[in-house]
Amino acid sequence: MKINILLFLTILVSSNAITQPTKTYLMAYHTCSSSSSCSNPANHTVRLAESNNGSSWTSVPGYNTISNSGSVPDVITRGDKLYLYSTSGVRRYTKSTNTWETSATTISVKDAGGANVFYVDPSLIVDGSGNLVLFFLESAGPGTGDPAACSSYPCTKNFKSATEVSGSNGTQFVVNSGTRLSINLNANTASDPDIYYDGTRYILYISSGTNTLAYTAASLHGTYTAVTTLNNAVLTNEGGIGCGYFDPTTNNYWTYVHTNAGEIKLKVHSSINSSISGLSMVINYATAGLASGSLAQSPGICKNELTTTTAVSNLSSGQFIKLYPNPVRNDLTIKYDLGMQTSVSMKIFDKNGALITHKKINTTGTRINTGNFSNGMFLVLFYDKNGRILYADKIIKE
Repeated sequence: MKINILLFLTILVSSNAITQPTKTYLMAYHTCSSSSSCSNPANHTVRLAESNNGSSWTSVPGYNTISNSGSVPDVITRGDKLYLYSTSGVRRYTKSTNTWETSATTISVKDAGGANVFYVDPSLIVDGSGNLVLFFLESAGPGTGDPAACSSYPCTKNFKSATEVSGSNGTQFVVNSGTRLSINLNANTASDPDIYYDGTRYILYISSGTNTLAYTAASLHGTYTAVTTLNNAVLTNEGGIGCGYFDPTTNNYWTYVHTNAGEIKLKVHSSINSSISGLSMVINYATAGLASGSLAQSPGICKNELTTTTAVSNLSSGQFIKLYPNPVRNDLTIKYDLGMQTSVSMKIFDKNGALITHKKINTTGTRINTGNFSNGMFLVLFYDKNGRILYADKIIKE
């Protein structure tokens, strides 16, 4: 038995009332009115766009920008919440109530001893336990100059990760031990980390002027090393402040950068082992609805999981199904309360629609061994005794 996963999810989602934002991908970026004003982060306005294909972007309806709201933003979704991070903190959207917070909440980052850690350029990812993980450039603190440059050369720039404190809803983080990446500078700059996963390894982009550099690690909190087939780790020299996404349906990488002209550009490519060029403009002043001369900068992309989480559901009031961790490595735990439902079955399909496993469920919880699954996306369907779909969700195997 095979099914078309993308078509199936599209049909189910479109048949339900979905609150905004509704498109498949989200992008955070900031704008400023001119090149001169962009030099001061206080003049940046964080914006949010959405797209169904990664190349045609429109502003998210209902999202109200706030002037001087921060810079170098990133966006991530988890459960029914969207988290929009920037230098001013985190601003959240809740799907169940269809509401945006009116202002950002300050972020706390501390070391293992409880001391405050200064950070800039946040980039977020969800780990295998469902926690938000913040990648950042370590800073000496306010008033110490450009954190991307050296007060005197040579110097070292350290990029670290911090894991969310349970129950803090994305506002408190504790720095993980060790340094994810150290870059020794004899000139120029290093900044703006962006973290994402391609199904087999974690990829970390770093900005250096008009260059975007690429580093990888086998584990999220491992040591990141330069892609050896790239010259000095340079993935592209057509723009900096890069962000990336891996599309598991096509096995292509999407790399976005911004240019000195104030445009966000995209390149779709099959590998990060070779340098890329010929990036195409996808966001500029016109697409953002701004006056000529305005600049669009600092893209951050994520998959909009709000469109598929719990939306594809025929569960009755009081019933629930939970799958975790997601992403998963060796064991997927399923917890549920289906009331009087009996003879419930579960099927897992791979990204090509091939049936991977089929299991009947007769208790309130079960565990599936996913150790022999290939890396990537899987669709999980739950059926009642009549073959009607009760619930659909997806998991990522890493």
